[in-house]
Amino acid sequence: MKTGFDKCPAVFQYSLVRYVLAGFGISFFHYLIALYLAVHVLDSVVVSNSLAFCLMVNVSFLVHHKWTFSHKTISMGLFLKFYLVATMGFLASTIVLVGFEWYSVRWPSIELLVANAIVPFVIYLINRYWVFMRIED
Repeated sequence: MKTGFDKCPAVFQYSLVRYVLAGFGISFFHYLIALYLAVHVLDSVVVSNSLAFCLMVNVSFLVHHKWTFSHKTISMGLFLKFYLVATMGFLASTIVLVGFEWYSVRWPSIELLVANAIVPFVIYLINRYWVFMRIED
């Protein structure tokens, strides 16, 4: 079944390129939400980042499912595997944020930037070869 994504330029046919583009977009909105919460609503970067993650992990699943990996079927098992991988990445970034708070670093923009840029390639590989794995004919 053809989708509108089949008409993308050739460079976008590669899942790593699509993953990077989608990841930057999703991460950018995650960062903006977390930063807004940390600066204007809450006093904790860790809690702000956690709330932004809870929202954006769902957006991330839909974007990666439909565009990045062009996966045909959707199931609860697929979502749970994706959520497990995303949570592992989130926990790694949370460890970094807790480290910043432990050392009393109070630059939310820098903290969030560093914490959310530490695991994307590993997460891509896990998503590509486990979560959205295709059985070759």
